[in-house]
Amino acid sequence: MFPLTNAAVILSLTALLATGCVTQTLASATTRPAVVVELFTSEGCSSCPPADELLADLSKPGAIDGIQIVPLSMHVDYWNDLGWADPFSSPQFSDRQKWYARLLNSDEVYTPQMIVNGTDQFVGSDHRKADDAITRAAIGSTGDINIQQTRDPQNKDTVVCNISIDGLRLSAPANVMLAVTEDNLSTEVPRGENTGRTLRHTGVVRSLIQIGACGPNNSAQFAVAASIHLLATWKMDDLHFVVFVQSPQSGAIYAAATRSVDHNMRSR
Repeated sequence: MFPLTNAAVILSLTALLATGCVTQTLASATTRPAVVVELFTSEGCSSCPPADELLADLSKPGAIDGIQIVPLSMHVDYWNDLGWADPFSSPQFSDRQKWYARLLNSDEVYTPQMIVNGTDQFVGSDHRKADDAITRAAIGSTGDINIQQTRDPQNKDTVVCNISIDGLRLSAPANVMLAVTEDNLSTEVPRGENTGRTLRHTGVVRSLIQIGACGPNNSAQFAVAASIHLLATWKMDDLHFVVFVQSPQSGAIYAAATRSVDHNMRSR
């Protein structure tokens, strides 16, 4: 299994697992099926910019009618010794990609690679395969994920995410994951395969952790509160919280939701 924590980001985690009914609605439930699109990419790879652009296009409202696409741009670190160290890269994301390779019985780890809802993988710049995979994945979307944000009164840079999940249909336990992503990032690359290019990124994963697990009953309900430290170098206006439920056995993602970080959470 890939590493799940980023110590620079997560200050604390308080699980409030519910086996009965969740009686408080924390936010508006997702009204469109949400599909998670992960892109394993690197600024050191000359084949990756078209895939980065495709992820940005897919992330635009209405890119595929009736589907909410949740972008997760995972910058791997295994290109970093080949002329340019990607500032957004992490060994956590390289490990996550290797985890997928084992689950998908693949002998190959490469960039750019796109994985849709944890089960469908292909070259990350293939627009047709992306459209087809996202459309198929939306059919199997289940569950409602709700996210509410409050400021930690003891730490001005910490946001408490209260997350509840209802209506999952599970046959086995699944992990509940929380990511922080940032849009509108760019780099002028001075070395490596992309020398002289300005690369732009959407949905860059700044943090990814597991915050709990859901049971296998047919009406699984879950609630959790996670405290998240927002770093000063992140642009508040471009940050999002992403929550998704994923099988540790198959990689399949059963439900997902995303919400922009509330501007009221900004430090004062």
